[in-house]
This record gives sequence, structure tokens and C-alpha cells, in this order.
Amino acid sequence: MEFKYDVIVIGAGHAGCEAAAAAANLGSKTCLITMDMNKIGQMSCNPAIGGIAKGQIVREVDALGGYMGLVTDQTAIQFRILNRSKGPAMWSPRAQCDRNKFIWAWREILENIPNLHIWQDTVREILVENGEITGLTTFLDVTFRAKCIILTAGTFLNGLMHIGRTQLAGGRMAEPASYELTESIARHGIEYGRMKTGTPVRIDGRSVHYEYMETQDGECDFHKFSFMDTSVRHLKQLPCWTCFTNEEVHRVLREGLPDSPLFNGQIQSIGPRYCPSIETKIVTFPDKGQHQLFLEPEGETTQELYLNGFSSSLPMNIQIEALKKVPAFKDLVIYRPGYAIEYDYFDPTQLKHTLESKRIKNLFFAGQVNGTTGYEEAAGQGIIAGINAHINCHGGEPFTLARDEAYIGVLIDDLVTKGVDEPYRMFTSRAEYRILLHGFVPALYTNLGAFLELITVNCIILGRAEMFASKNTPLPSILDGAGMGLGFTLALFLMGSIREIFGSGSWFGLSIPFMQGHTMSLFVMPAGGFFVLGIIIAVVCRLSKKKPPKKIGCSACPNAAACRAANCEEVEA
Repeated sequence: MEFKYDVIVIGAGHAGCEAAAAAANLGSKTCLITMDMNKIGQMSCNPAIGGIAKGQIVREVDALGGYMGLVTDQTAIQFRILNRSKGPAMWSPRAQCDRNKFIWAWREILENIPNLHIWQDTVREILVENGEITGLTTFLDVTFRAKCIILTAGTFLNGLMHIGRTQLAGGRMAEPASYELTESIARHGIEYGRMKTGTPVRIDGRSVHYEYMETQDGECDFHKFSFMDTSVRHLKQLPCWTCFTNEEVHRVLREGLPDSPLFNGQIQSIGPRYCPSIETKIVTFPDKGQHQLFLEPEGETTQELYLNGFSSSLPMNIQIEALKKVPAFKDLVIYRPGYAIEYDYFDPTQLKHTLESKRIKNLFFAGQVNGTTGYEEAAGQGIIAGINAHINCHGGEPFTLARDEAYIGVLIDDLVTKGVDEPYRMFTSRAEYRILLHGFVPALYTNLGAFLELITVNCIILGRAEMFASKNTPLPSILDGAGMGLGFTLALFLMGSIREIFGSGSWFGLSIPFMQGHTMSLFVMPAGGFFVLGIIIAVVCRLSKKKPPKKIGCSACPNAAACRAANCEEVEA
């Protein structure tokens, strides 16, 4: 049997949903292929949308005509604005959602979009002719022909889950992995690798002692994600809770490290640095006596709770034993343990800014298959891929977003130009145009010139002085401030003098005869400042006879315990 479409989307996660909706709404005959129609828009980890930079991406998706913001507003059970201590430009919306209602809200939307069909099946192979995508085949022996195909398979490509030394094949717990598709794509010269992510234990709320936890309520004001004129709240608003680990928890976790897939060599791939497992935290920060945990509801009526901050791939018994050392969890009952998952991804530098493959025409990649992590990052890629797939089918100029136009633009530009060496997560700091002056008042930004940087440096100096003063008496603090002021003044005077002498052949307007005709333009260029600073640092170190840092042995390394657990030899440097 054979079907024909303009656009086919493989995978119904957050990237796939936005891609399929965008292509169909623009007029392309679209098919969304998923292994399970009851898991459309599934939130594999935390049932939450938004956060730092992520909330901005959701609003950009909404502005482009996507649905993530609308679905989030419809299914939110807690809404908060993060970073309120900073300026409005840094405020980031975040919502806890009802996991199951989120799925059905998405399905209801997709099933009622004209031109969009849903097919439940698993893709086996892509079909390519003369370097151009022509279709695909499935495990049900169905052939689909299409002008464009968008791959949004998430963590399902050769997915492998780890709980201690136990390994389970799958793309999510209790869901099968997708096999043969990666190899089908790789045969055409597209490079791929392996990455890792994880998720924490799910807790039965009836076993929790909430009296030992701090309640964290949401905000019930006018804020929401979508710019559309919709009501603000649909579901009952619920609290979250916070608590901390302790030394007893860490002791149990350390004892379990020999069976941790992260440290015994079982997992070789790289996980997200900004969302580390609890075992990674205790190894990386051995001196830290506690780590914060966030207990968050999974839905409006369910007893299932998500333990944010306790992502783990340790054996199940270790996870439970460690958590029972937390007073709030002394009678803990869980629905399932945390686990790590390894999966295939494709090097995003092989893509154009439209997210079309450079090697296979009309084949697009979006979401975690590009080495990203996060529902929001996936949705942002999905809607861009869906728009451009439609354009490739029906003609028109490619649609892209520049770095100065959107966080999505920063995300995609980073992916296709820099690539990834770990699961990519969006942060406000990645967007240099987040400064309002730069983005919206470029003329003023240009006129201010170096003053913005000088203000920043001034804040750093004042912050250093304040930190010293907070830990010392008034007299040392006064002397410290005066010394810093004189030191910085002397350093700037010295740097300026060197640059003026060698770059202009003068000093304070006085001509230096032996430098006339022998000046070096490097010294008056911006890079010259760094060059001179490096020279001064080298001279100071030489004059002070500063020795290089003393090499230390394994005993001083925070990872020593894990190394010994992995039966490595301890060698003193």
C-alpha cells in the first residue's frame, strides 16, 4: 500500500507536533507518523513548560502561530514568573502542567487541523533518489511518498535505558525504541552520535510528609504564555514543595556509585551539563552538604509527583534507600525509579539554517535528534522546519530567524554553525542581542560605545569590593577598596601608555623620535588591549617568580571515590 503527501513528520513529540501543525496550516497535505497516538506531545521528563530563556521561546512559537503556549495555558496547574529579582527583560514564565491533559489537548488540536492526517506506525527506512528525499517505508510494510520529510524522533532512535546495571531497550519507559532508521539515514553520508539524558523517580504523593517541606505556591495574576485572547486559568492551581538532601543521603548514593552506569563505564555518551544527575552532583561537589529538591505534581487529580533535582540512573534500591533518608520521604512509595537513556542524534552542522539537510534535499531534522534538550527548544525547531518544508513544497523564499530577532534564531544558529558536544540547552546568556539597547535602539547603543562595557566592569569591581567588605572589618575593607582603585588605575595607565607609544609613536601628545615610522597598528586595535594585558601579566608573574600550580594526586581529586569504585589505579602525579 502506498500513500502520497506533501510533508511527512516522523515523531509526535513537541518538535513533531509544531512541525506538522505549521505545514498543514500553511496548506501542505501533511501526515504525522507516531508509534503511539496516545502519547502525542508527551512530556517525557518534567511536565513543565518554560523557564529561563525557554519561556521566551514558547512565546516566540506562539507569535509564529504555534500551539505550545495555548496548550500550556489550557493545561497549567501552576504558573510562575522566574527571575523577578531582575529586570523585566530577564523575567521568564514557567508552568507546571497536567501531563495527561496536555497530551489530549494537543491531540484534539491536531485531529482538527485541515490537511493533517495521523498514522500510527514505526518508520523503518527513508527513500532517497539522486540525493533527494522521496518517501519512507514502515514496519507495517506501508510506503509513504512525500516531497519533504521532517525527522523529529526524540530519544527513540536506538534508545537504551539504564537503571543500575539493568538495561532496557526503549525510547521511554514502557515504550519501544525505533530501530534501523538511524542506519538508513547514515547510509547517505549523514554523521550521527550518541547522547544521554535522564529522568527522576516518580513518587506516590500519599507517602510524602509534607510537613517537613516548604510550600511553593504559584502566581494567579494576568500572566500567561499565549498572546491569544484566552482565559488565564482552566484547571485547579496546585502548589509545589521544596526540601533538601543531607549527608546521609549522599553516603548511600556514594555507596551505590560502583553500580552507577555513569561511573562504571556502562554509559559512554555525554549528558546535559545543566541538568546533572544526583550522583553527578555528589561527585562533582563533594564538599556540598545538601542539594535542593523540588516536588511537583504531575496532574490536577493524580497522586503521582515528580521529584525535580533527583535525576538518577542508580539501582532502584539505592534510589529508594537514599530518598528515605530525607525526612519528608521516610515512608516513601514510588511508582517507578529514575533512569538514564542513551539515544542517537545527528550532527546539526550538517543542516542549513532552515534545518534542511545539506546532503539530502528536502529532509529536515528538528528536536533532540539535533543534539538539543528541552521541550521548548524542540518546539522552536519544529515550527521552523514545518514552515520551510511547506515552502520547499510550494515555492517561496526560505524562512529563518536571525540572532537579533529571536531566541529561536540564536538556538538554530548555534546548532548549525557551532555544533554540539553535549545536549544543547538555551539560556538568555547565549543571546547577545538580549540587551534591549542593542536590539531596539542600535543608534544609542553605538553612541554609548565602550561606556556599556565600562559600566559592566565597574559593577564587577564593586561586587568584588562588596564581597570582601562583607567578610572583613571596616579598616581592611577601606584599604582593600583603596588598593583596588589604585591598582586598576595604575594597570590602565600602564596599558594605555604602552599602546599609545607603540601604536601612535607618542605619549600624552609628545612625539617619541625613535618610534616615528616604526609604529605597529596592532596596539591601537581592540585586540591590542588583550595583547598588552597578556604581556603585563607574563612580566608580573616573572618578576614575582610565581610558580605554576602544584600538581596534585588522586587523593585531592573530587572524583577519586568514583575512580576507585571503577577499579582504576591511583597514580600520584
